[in-house]
Formats: sequence, structure tokens, C-alpha cells
Amino acid sequence: NIERCFIQFLISLWVMRRSPHFSLHPPPPPPYGQVKAEMCRFGSLIWLFFLFCAICSFADTFDDGVAAYKRGDYQEAIRQLTQTIRGDSRNADAYFVRGFAYDKSRNASKAISDYSQAIKIDPSDTDAYFVRGYAYAKLGDYDKAISDYTRAINLNRAKVSNGCANIYSKLGGNSREIANWTRTIKVDKNDADAYYSRGLAYYNLCGYGRAIADFTQAIAIGSKNAQTYYNRGRAYLDLDDLKSAAEDARIACELGDCDLLQSMEGNNTDFDH
Repeated sequence: NIERCFIQFLISLWVMRRSPHFSLHPPPPPPYGQVKAEMCRFGSLIWLFFLFCAICSFADTFDDGVAAYKRGDYQEAIRQLTQTIRGDSRNADAYFVRGFAYDKSRNASKAISDYSQAIKIDPSDTDAYFVRGYAYAKLGDYDKAISDYTRAINLNRAKVSNGCANIYSKLGGNSREIANWTRTIKVDKNDADAYYSRGLAYYNLCGYGRAIADFTQAIAIGSKNAQTYYNRGRAYLDLDDLKSAAEDARIACELGDCDLLQSMEGNNTDFDH
């Protein structure tokens, strides 16, 4: 990287020196200050070189971080993007992508922190509000999720409404459903349909862990139908628990719904991990 940076620096310096508006040589100083002036000029060149290298290096770490994220190496992405942020604490894109990497590493709290920093730098970033809302929903903080989705909609209504199928209204509706089904379960703890329905509401709010718990309870009580296994399999899949997802997909298929199993097989999912 240093060699590449040095070559880029020399090329840039050559281009600048060919410009009629650029000169590294100020007017001749008095004779007694000649040596001092030359030393200052040389020192400025050294400082300029290292500044140029630092900029190149931070640009490289951002690109490397994005590349690592795309190939699924989230820890390497976090490491590279952290280096970028150390060199440029106002780089909203670096915070945004590192937030994605934290989210994929199942660290929603750190993801929210990075999304918040990106929003602080660029308060008009619709995407940052949207993904932070998604992260809040994963943690079960639905009030903050709704607040972020509302802000995203207000900033860019067409983009959010078309891109996420009016998720704001879904959040409000599913939150109310959870409250209603919870009251039903308090009255009858053996109501399998209530657990199943609340599980669906949790799933729609990205609360996959809670959805799995409710689907599992519904199955234990007696709701051993294809749809319950299908939806629990989807929740496992969203949590990257491929082995459990595949097991539920096979059971759902045996019970008459092979959509999830066919989808996983079509995507060449490795069922053993």
C-alpha cells in the first residue's frame, strides 16, 4: 500500500507542478534565510506526502471493509471500517456499513449505535433511519422502531412506502395484535392458536426469537400443522440457524407445504450448518 501510495503521490505532484497556478517555490528569500526556507519547503513536502498516504490508506480500508462485508466476513469488515472511522470520524458511509456488519454479527446494540452516528452526521439519510428502525424492532423496542420508520417516511415517503410495503402501518398493527393475543393467553395458556397468531405478529416485527418461542409453544400444545412448522422454519432461517430451519422445512413438507424446503434447496442452502 505504501508503494502504491508513493507512486500516486508522485503522479499527483507531477500533475500539480504542470499547472500554471501551482508552485512549490515561493519568491526568493533573503540570503540569510535561504537554508531555513529550503528546510521548511522540504518539511512541507514530507508532511504533504504522509497526509496523502493517510488519505489513500483510509480509502483503501473503506473499500476493503465493503468487500469483506459482501463476502460475509463481517468481523474483518468491522476491523477495516473501524480503521476508516479512526481516520475520518465524519464518514457516515463507514458507520452505516459497519452497522450492517454488526447487525449481521447479531449485535443489534452496536448496529444501532453506528446507525445513530450516521444519522448525526447526515440527518437526512432515510436509509439510516430505516435500518435503525429495523434493528430496534429486532430488540423488541417497537416504539422506537415506529418512530424511526415514521421519520424515514416523512423524509422520503415514496421510497420507504414502496421499498418496505408500508411497514410503518404493519408495525402499529402487529404491536396491537401482540397485546391482544397476550391478553388471550393470560386467560387460556393452552390456546395454541393464540400462541401461533402472536408468533406471526412477532415475526412480522422481526422478533424472530420470540416468534420461535411462540411457535414452539403452539406445537407443544398441539398445533402440529404445516403452517406452524413453515413459519418457525422461516424464523430460524432469518436467524441463520440453517439446520433447525431445514428440519422444520422438511416437517412442513411432509405435512403438505413444501415451499420453504424448495426455496432452501433452490438457493443451495447448506443444511448441515
